[in-house]
Amino acid sequence: MDEHNTTRHSVDDYYPKPDPAPDYMDSGNSEPEPDYRSRDNSGTYQYNQESSGADQNTYDSYSQTSQEWITCPKCGSRIPAASNFCNLCGYRFENSQEIPFPLHDVRIDGYLVDDIANFVAVNYQPYLVKFQKVTSGKFSFNWAAAIFSSRWLAYRGMFRHAFFLTLIFGAISTVVSFFISLILYRADVSAITQSSLNQINMLFYALYIGLGLICGILGDSFYWKYTKRYLDRFRCQGREAVSNLKLARSLKAAGGYRVGYLGLIILFDLTYSEALSSLMIYFLERVA
Repeated sequence: MDEHNTTRHSVDDYYPKPDPAPDYMDSGNSEPEPDYRSRDNSGTYQYNQESSGADQNTYDSYSQTSQEWITCPKCGSRIPAASNFCNLCGYRFENSQEIPFPLHDVRIDGYLVDDIANFVAVNYQPYLVKFQKVTSGKFSFNWAAAIFSSRWLAYRGMFRHAFFLTLIFGAISTVVSFFISLILYRADVSAITQSSLNQINMLFYALYIGLGLICGILGDSFYWKYTKRYLDRFRCQGREAVSNLKLARSLKAAGGYRVGYLGLIILFDLTYSEALSSLMIYFLERVA
């Protein structure tokens, strides 16, 4: 097959809603006008009248032969009438039959973006871009991870990561607090100035900002590895680009967000901080 006449897709093709049904579907015509597309390296569509219809992408071919379309009541996308759920937002249609239909054959590291979107669920669009950057070795920064750290990890289901990060953050903060408090206990109170207290506060701010930046830099990488681990459990890598309602439901159940994990990590963080503070006071009174 001529590579120039083959439709190429990237993750960017996945975000826009599907194009409306071709005009011939609405007008009742039985055959579409020839419209053979190919894409050059710059990502611009070019139309070649000499191309063969056999060179069409599987998804495009399916769209051209399907005679019935429906509109998703949740996101407004137009999708094939045989669909069991919306391919973009995941809306489940009542009284639908399990009739597989072709998906966008767009992948990240061998995983269909549809499967990744089903697992990530909430706000999946930017994470497709982030995962592609991580896979390509490019820099990706996550502001939510930088600001909320362990709480973001727990919210995204990575409870073990959140647990160990809370332990590390708490331990580092307690050690720094202990030595600063020890210096203040042994120092002459009259020698302690407001400038000294401000410097101590700045030290704590720098510590938390630094730890947050580290979490922001590593957050997308952690999440991508976590996502791939679950996708591998369901054997998603390299699978055929065909809808699978059972798989979609399983991925949604396994992924998404975890409010319960978030509550647990907040409770643990508060309890852990109080325990470390009490322990610090105990040792401080013994050595001061």
